[in-house]
Amino acid sequence: MERKVGEKFKDGDNLIKVYKSEDGSCTQCFYGDESNCTKALGLVGYCAAEMRDDDENVLFKIVKK
Repeated sequence: MERKVGEKFKDGDNLIKVYKSEDGSCTQCFYGDESNCTKALGLVGYCAAEMRDDDENVLFKIVKK
């Protein structure tokens, strides 16, 4: 499972959008720390370029609560 850049999806009451991460940083990501990221893996897929089919680093941000 891999969420595409620009894709929107629901996580609970939150609407989340997938963005390209220019620097590979997780600091602005909704799932920003490793424990949350691991828990969400089944819902969001991988965010690191080397693990993704599109070779892009991505992050996930809330669009709407």
